[in-house]
Amino acid sequence: MPFLVAVALLMTGSQQRYETPPDLNRFSLSARQALFFTRASVQDDVIELRHLASGLAQGGNALTKELLAGKRLELPEAQGLDRELPFSREVARALRNAIEEADALGHRSVASEHLLLGVLREEFAIDGLTLDQVREVVRDRSRPEPLEPPGTRAQPPRP
Repeated sequence: MPFLVAVALLMTGSQQRYETPPDLNRFSLSARQALFFTRASVQDDVIELRHLASGLAQGGNALTKELLAGKRLELPEAQGLDRELPFSREVARALRNAIEEADALGHRSVASEHLLLGVLREEFAIDGLTLDQVREVVRDRSRPEPLEPPGTRAQPPRP
């Protein structure tokens, strides 16, 4: 079974600990790299929010790495990729949150900065980062450049 296809697993008893994540086809290369590093950092039997935050710090795009620079994150040693691991309910919700954040910003693909927003929406504390601060940075950095009317582009000075 491929990593990006997770299966819902039930705990013994009536509580469900694991959840099927959303379809990850819209996830960009940076988001998929972050998920790869997430999986490599898992030491337990399930992918938790702390693993996703670690994966974002290691495999996210430049904006995500800039936002996480200098933040205290637990960065576990890589354990290998020899087993399939389910996502916790919180991580599955964070992935759905990331899709919602990308949609709200009008983005077609879900990048690692959207994953970071999804993690923060789950009230996972990352040293000094707030959801509103990160959302503002992502919104500002992802605005399209204003189009200049034809003929108004600055011309180089003539010699």
